[in-house]
Formats: sequence, C-alpha cells, structure tokens
Amino acid sequence: EQALAGPLGHLPVLTIFGAKNEPFGFADHWKALFPTARQWTVEDGNHFPMCDDPDGFVAHLIDWFHAEVAPSPPG
Repeated sequence: EQALAGPLGHLPVLTIFGAKNEPFGFADHWKALFPTARQWTVEDGNHFPMCDDPDGFVAHLIDWFHAEVAPSPPG
C-alpha cells in the first residue's frame, strides 16, 4: 500500500474481485486508496475469479493493458 501510494503511485492499477468472496469490502478499500484504479467484479466469482470467468478475466486484463499500460498507436 505504501509503495503504491508513494514511488509506484504513477503506475496503473487493476483489481479483480469475486463478488461472492468479498465479506471484508476489500474492493471498496482499494478503490478508496486508488481512485483511478480500474476495478472489475466477477458477479458469480469466488476467491479465484480467474477460474470462475476465465474469458472475462482475460478480456478485462487485455482491455486494461491496452488502455492503461501500453496503448496501441493510432492507425
């Protein structure tokens, strides 16, 4: 948390949570810490959302990467 708020604060952040395994509100906590973070919640997801919706997981990861990390050049 300290590193992302300090020297790594310029980096893009993506969080992915499973809705069925969020009893402590970590998604809201991370969004409050990093308001520019992109967040996705797997509605029927548990502790391993990448297993609950692998296609959605990959699609969101690729979309985030191209939008926030390495945008494709125009054309």
